Amino acid sequence: MVTKTMTKACRAVAAALVAGALVVVPNAQASAGPPPGDDGSAPVVTGAASIVPQWTYGNRPEVGSRQPVTAEPTVDRPGTAPCTVQLFTDRKFVPRDGAPPQDYSYSPSAKCAGPWSKVVLESDFRADPDAALYDKTAQLFLGGVTLYYGTTAGPGNYQEDYPTYTGPNPKVIPQWHEENDLTEYSALFAKPQDGKVHLDNDAWQGSYFTPATVDHGVYWTAKLVFYPVASGNPAPAVADEVRSLDPNTDEGKVVWNDSQALTYTFNDLPRNLERVYLDVQREGQRGDEFYNTSTNSAAGGRGVREFEVKVDGQPAGVVPAYPYKYTYSNGGGYRNRNWAPVPAVSAFNFVSYRVDLSPFAGVLSDGQPHTVSINGYNLPDAAPTRTPVFGSCSTTAAGLCTPQPGPGYVLTGGSFWYLMGNLVLYRDHGATTTSGEVTVNTLSAVPTLEVNTATPRRAVVTHDHVISGYVNTSHGKVVTTLDQKIKLDTNITNAANTPVNQLTEYVVKTTVSNGADTSSTTVNLNYLDQNGVNRADGLNTFGWTYAAQAQRNGVAGNWVEISDLYTTVPGSDLAQQRYVASDASGKCYDRTLEADVSSRTTPPPAKQASITKVSDGVACEALLLDEFANLVEDVKSSGLNHGNTNALTVKLDQALKLLQSTKGDKSGAAVAVLTGFMTQVRGLEQAGKLTADQAGRLVDAAYRIITTVNTLPPRAS
Repeated sequence: MVTKTMTKACRAVAAALVAGALVVVPNAQASAGPPPGDDGSAPVVTGAASIVPQWTYGNRPEVGSRQPVTAEPTVDRPGTAPCTVQLFTDRKFVPRDGAPPQDYSYSPSAKCAGPWSKVVLESDFRADPDAALYDKTAQLFLGGVTLYYGTTAGPGNYQEDYPTYTGPNPKVIPQWHEENDLTEYSALFAKPQDGKVHLDNDAWQGSYFTPATVDHGVYWTAKLVFYPVASGNPAPAVADEVRSLDPNTDEGKVVWNDSQALTYTFNDLPRNLERVYLDVQREGQRGDEFYNTSTNSAAGGRGVREFEVKVDGQPAGVVPAYPYKYTYSNGGGYRNRNWAPVPAVSAFNFVSYRVDLSPFAGVLSDGQPHTVSINGYNLPDAAPTRTPVFGSCSTTAAGLCTPQPGPGYVLTGGSFWYLMGNLVLYRDHGATTTSGEVTVNTLSAVPTLEVNTATPRRAVVTHDHVISGYVNTSHGKVVTTLDQKIKLDTNITNAANTPVNQLTEYVVKTTVSNGADTSSTTVNLNYLDQNGVNRADGLNTFGWTYAAQAQRNGVAGNWVEISDLYTTVPGSDLAQQRYVASDASGKCYDRTLEADVSSRTTPPPAKQASITKVSDGVACEALLLDEFANLVEDVKSSGLNHGNTNALTVKLDQALKLLQSTKGDKSGAAVAVLTGFMTQVRGLEQAGKLTADQAGRLVDAAYRIITTVNTLPPRAS
């Protein structure tokens, strides 16, 4: 319901703003038709650091629920009837055997022939309540290409050590659902391929011990859902090929020093490339789970990590590290929470980082072998040990096992990172060959690092560079220029246990010129990890914000903003995750989950971590009121006589009252009234009462309102 108490101050959509890949996803709800007046002035330039936003609310959790849940949206779905291909069902990963990787096979179904308007990966997880699975890495590969990367929920009572907990509170059987939009990777699903699924484990150690006689584990079910293109609609633009930097991987490349790299030499790249991207996943493990507070670094820059991308040894991009926090311990100066039932931002479903390699597309099309690599910067050079899992152990002496060779293994000790990379290739369909070169590259092999060793310790890492290159295509010379600035500013742990205060800011302007036509997108991505003592609001805050703005030939175009933040109140058991997104078309999403996240060590009878409040659409309702108010002002200032002005404003008031109704969902009726408003505006234009420009602005504003209405959270009828 749209409440009358909302004000512009509530428009927190812009508070910590974020924006995605500037992709407008068709809306499956009621609408008045296609957006009017689309003359191509709002271009989309996807590329460096781009994120595709989604706008669909998942199932609303119940207050009191202890099941894992996040505030993030699910994948938007078109209205066509889908077809499903099951990848595997209830694959079980058991701590006692090291949970080795498992094979699966994919075969496209004749019933699911492309092209597709949407391809969605759905993953469902559940865990036995006594399985010692805590923040375990879940990986899904097809032909070596990473389809999914995340971690698991910790099962059991969400308190104290498990699986040995014997207190009075009932244990939880965690179950959760994740979705990934794989539409851009559609070419990958056109042929049969083998895949790997992996959920690694080190549960034979310490208090997370699972005896050899116990086969409790975690279960993973996955399927691909294909949505055909609706009749008369064009298919979406998707990559022509997606290739892995590690085609035979079953867990990703493991690196622990700067000289190691995920690297692959491609001998058969297409000869007609126009755009090239590299999607990177990176995850710190063992000591580097907490790299942002680490005193263990290679070159004095404590808490500093990043990854360098190279093409044929030439610097080509930078991937900032992201301080993922997992379900057992969040580290970083926060209290030792289980992140239950609400996990840390992106912990269940990692967001890949996109590097734009399009300036190199002409070079990569020359028919020669080319090597793409990713290596770390400032990794601590602390090698892990590849340890075989145990065969038999005492069921009571946790951690006192004598490891015996088995089907699985664990990486113990040290500090290391998993690296994965998908090379995403777009061809020029009008030419068999393209050519070009890199004309400017000021990216250095390592960043500028400044370290203050006095208390409080501080490290600052910066990049400021330009990479530009061109491709000779069938439609002329295409020049891609990346103007990038990256800054990591971090306080680092010392003897005084400095509260963490780490901010990473990435700003890139991607400009693509083709003759006289120039499009650009400016992206601002921020990673935040701050203790409350370092913030004006006093809240421990973790997550990311993202904002992007497109232009074409100097005219502002589309924009998208997203914020995904997790906050905790120091000294209390209160936590909140809030995900907010909006874009230029009027789409909006806002979900807040509040939870009690009682720590494990709370003595019985302990509180049980659970959802305490769910709020949907608050910022979107505020946005909607702003849009109505602005449209009313536009009508009044359009120069119409009193009668015509009143007729239009009456329709807007009627639509708003329908949306504010407490008697069920009246959004469809409101859309019908707004459609009538647009028809009336066009009639006034035809009668010469409004200019084409005036009418276009009023109709565009009404359509934005309809779009916002269509993305409001579901309501009971």
